[in-house]
Amino acid sequence: MRKISSSLFIHIMTTIFIFYTSNAFSSDQKHDSTPWGSKTEVQTKRESLELEVSPFATNGTVKDLRISGTALKPRANDVDYIATAGGGCFYVSGGNSSQVFNTPVYLPERTTVHTLRMYYDDTSSSTNSRAWFSVYDLYGDLVEEWSLDSVGSAGNGFNDSATINHIIDYSTYSYMINWRAYDDGSDTQLCGFRIFYTPPPGRTVMFPIGVPR
Repeated sequence: MRKISSSLFIHIMTTIFIFYTSNAFSSDQKHDSTPWGSKTEVQTKRESLELEVSPFATNGTVKDLRISGTALKPRANDVDYIATAGGGCFYVSGGNSSQVFNTPVYLPERTTVHTLRMYYDDTSSSTNSRAWFSVYDLYGDLVEEWSLDSVGSAGNGFNDSATINHIIDYSTYSYMINWRAYDDGSDTQLCGFRIFYTPPPGRTVMFPIGVPR
């Protein structure tokens, strides 16, 4: 019986391995044509629409901080509220529908805040909710704020404030996002906020784990 050289044997085994692994990969692709991590068509359309109306869609120096709706809490305990099934949105379910919900804003010193965007699910034909980017002095008095409303009654949507262009200064101010529903019921839901900002010159911005850029 003729012996096979070690180099020929290795070549044959390598060819067999490549053949089977390539066929196995092709078979997997036939069962699932969507690559891992790919976005659905709905997600892609939503992001494309948002980029079209974003005031900073082509500005690579402008960053954003996102805050979920359920991060906001009421100032007083005279209102009831319910988080939606997904956990990110909520609505007032009873009590004082004009009660303020708020959350602090933490951005690096000397950051320039450009605009505030509110995300909502609003199907109310009679009432719009309202949000504010609020600046307070060190004794808690309101210094300045910029407002925006939920718009229309078509459901999911977002709206931007007027230009803010405020430079973060913690030696003088503190910062909050405030929100009022002015309505009770699932037809007026708050889903979150997005703050567009430019980091201070020459600084790399880093946030704790779980906080978007």
